Amino acid sequence: MTNFALLVLIVVLTIQNRAKIGKYVLTPLFAIGFFSLILLLSFYRNPTSETGIILFKIILSFVIFYYGAIYDKNPSKLIFTIAKVSCAFIVFNMILSFTPYAYQRWGTITTFSGLYYFKTDMALALVVFLAFVLASDQMNIWLKIMSIVFAAYLVYLTNARIHILTIFIVIGCWLYGERLFINIKRKILYLVPIGIVGFISLVIILNSIGDDNILKIEISTGNVYNDANLQGRNQIWNVLISKYQAATTYDQLFGMGLNADATLTVGNLETNASHNAHNGYIFLLIATGFVGLSSFFVILWLFAKRFFLITDNYSTIIKERTTRIVVHPVLYLFFVNTLIFLVASLTNSAIMFQQQTWFFLFFAGYLFNFRFNSYLSKRKNEITHKRDLVNI
Repeated sequence: MTNFALLVLIVVLTIQNRAKIGKYVLTPLFAIGFFSLILLLSFYRNPTSETGIILFKIILSFVIFYYGAIYDKNPSKLIFTIAKVSCAFIVFNMILSFTPYAYQRWGTITTFSGLYYFKTDMALALVVFLAFVLASDQMNIWLKIMSIVFAAYLVYLTNARIHILTIFIVIGCWLYGERLFINIKRKILYLVPIGIVGFISLVIILNSIGDDNILKIEISTGNVYNDANLQGRNQIWNVLISKYQAATTYDQLFGMGLNADATLTVGNLETNASHNAHNGYIFLLIATGFVGLSSFFVILWLFAKRFFLITDNYSTIIKERTTRIVVHPVLYLFFVNTLIFLVASLTNSAIMFQQQTWFFLFFAGYLFNFRFNSYLSKRKNEITHKRDLVNI
């Protein structure tokens, strides 16, 4: 029933958008279809309402990819609308941070969570919304600067340390500007080590100025894989990896079920409670096996391949003003939302949460969009023709 409902949704979206589907989107759709079959196989290992919800949430996120691929409007207006809402959200939470009702106690630490229950959800929302504020060319520069200051401060208050890294990425990519996407493969070779050094420096500074109410990242001992830094996640990971290694060949290949991570931790930690994997990659390995995790990596590789193809082939038009206001926000939002998803997956099962998948997958889909790629090809031909006329 779930899959029938999703199929109907895909058909409705296609008809409503009168979509033209480029042939280049067929390969990722095939890969997504294969991955969905592995998810179904995993679901039928333990078909319950809980696993049904997990299945629905993951596959629905890929429907958003399909919607991005058939979206038949200029995304600039959509991005600007979300950017205005995002700016208001950041300002609202800044005001909220001055009230005691926006904080929760987690152990001995007070964390800012706003209207969210989990501090990581609050931090993630701030980072994603900040990306939209920075992406829109129509947003005032002073509103962007204000949003950076407010969002960075609030993420710091949440104590969600993984999102200190994601907001660092979002701001860093924006500061580099549109030239980031010209010869980006070459830039990655030196930007990654520079970014690592910059982030470690930032951690050292935050550790030195933070009070006892701020969770530190211990790096002086050389062992970052410890209970204090990972808040016990390392114990969960150790249990799940050992269970995977002891599993049958079939389970290692195709997984043990969509909620196997929670069931495998019961009675194997200091408490008898169940715990999810708190890592998206380990979750997929346990739930869908080596085949499922590998097929998901293939999907990510296809997204990256398309992204690099666009940045390589259309580097000439990325520089051009009228084209840049359409192309750059799409490339920026795909790039940073992908990095947010990949980084967030290190400490939670990001693939199960729409807040972390919908924007990433929508803009991944838009890279394969027929209208978008036709626009790129047309603008490249126009610019090339103008240059040829000048050279005559």
